[in-house]
Amino acid sequence: MRILLLHLEDTPLTGPWIGQPWDLVFDLARSGAPAYERWSRVFGCPARPVDEVRDGQAEIRKVGELLKLGLGHLVDNEGLDWWELTAILFRFQLETLVVLRKWADRLPPDAEVWITRSGFEADALRLWLGARLHVLSSHAARPRKGLRHYYERWRQLPASSVLQVLKDKYDTGYRLRRHFHSRPPRNLHSVVLAPSSYVNMSRTVGGILQRWEGLRKRLESIPELAAMLRLGLMDDYPRRFADGLAIRDAWIGVLDHEPVEAVLCCDDSNPATHLPMLLGRKRGLPAISCHHGAFDGRYLIKTCHADVLLAKGEMELDYLVNTCRVDPSLLEIGAPAAPPPDNREGSSEGDWIVFFSEPYEVMAERTEEIYRDILPGLADLARRTGKTLKVKLHPSENLKERQRLVATTLSGDQSRSIQWLTGNMEPELLRRMYFGVTVQSSVVVECLIHGVPCFLCEWLDLWPYGYMGQFRKFGVGMVGRQRAQ
Repeated sequence: MRILLLHLEDTPLTGPWIGQPWDLVFDLARSGAPAYERWSRVFGCPARPVDEVRDGQAEIRKVGELLKLGLGHLVDNEGLDWWELTAILFRFQLETLVVLRKWADRLPPDAEVWITRSGFEADALRLWLGARLHVLSSHAARPRKGLRHYYERWRQLPASSVLQVLKDKYDTGYRLRRHFHSRPPRNLHSVVLAPSSYVNMSRTVGGILQRWEGLRKRLESIPELAAMLRLGLMDDYPRRFADGLAIRDAWIGVLDHEPVEAVLCCDDSNPATHLPMLLGRKRGLPAISCHHGAFDGRYLIKTCHADVLLAKGEMELDYLVNTCRVDPSLLEIGAPAAPPPDNREGSSEGDWIVFFSEPYEVMAERTEEIYRDILPGLADLARRTGKTLKVKLHPSENLKERQRLVATTLSGDQSRSIQWLTGNMEPELLRRMYFGVTVQSSVVVECLIHGVPCFLCEWLDLWPYGYMGQFRKFGVGMVGRQRAQ
């Protein structure tokens, strides 16, 4: 049996794999059913996503169980568990390994697998398939860490995001950036400054690294985590500890220097912003946590250490309790007051049809296929109704890259009819919207608050964290179950 595996970074219907005989084709990324139907006709065999092996959220919960196995081994003198703080950063790679191993275990013994490019997925599958895995030679199959790899990654981001990535990668400890920022004004009342000793930090790093070596040996007995080690995905842990301790001591300085009365953390999956909440809580300060989006599915695998976790409404509270199993006693509804609906100028309906795009690649989804499913129909509808089709980009999407993608996916007339919006959600956008369309962005909540119709694309509900089901449960947005709708 010959099986083809399509990598996210490769275009499925362009490459040396076209024209070869295949018994099955699997996609390592995510696309909607129309895409797989079209691919099946081209390949002459069924095309399906690897994700079909998932059992609801069982694989995500498995990641949570695996991460708990490292707790308590890397605790510093402040009582901070550095495994818990940093292990969540590779949750997606670990989840991918859980899914890939499950997929590989279900293959027939005579199956030979060809993958369209080398990289993390190929290296992982080779651990389980050995010589049964083959990498196809193609122009796209370049080393993932070469200059071409970084160029392809960076051109998808706005320039400001690229600059921030470079700063965070090469100046994590703010050794250079601190010289370009003025000191904050001193408070009028007396303070006590207790600077951290460099020698003490070195001893702390050394102690944690010794315990890290012990933890590594424990992880080697757990198949999925052993795979992470063998693939080199944890090789940078020593650097993470050193950088993390520098950030920790900077926050300690803030807490020592400023009259802080409470800590509000808006992202407890980011170690740099989670640290001050943990440090403040150990000092007896009220610790409050929240999330900027409609939901945070990472609570399926992480523990809330705040005194209070704010939910923006009953919908998010229900998701945290019934899907993520967060302790209800920690939760409070703390949403801001909803603004009054905007009055539309000139008529009762807007003149814009707005598609809210997202950085789909981050979620291993194929942007080209999502655009192909949604935008042509919207462009034709806008032309027939005399409306203007606007595509609103997420702040982390690159305008030129998205325009290039649309030009290769839509007809000339359709692509030229699209107008692009970047930046923040301005009041004019909501005021002039006839209706909005999104796959499953939290912007649907914003539209509901302002009384603007917004459609969700259920046939593209590819994200396994249950967001679409929660929107449907609370009647948020109008759900389109098929592309024809």
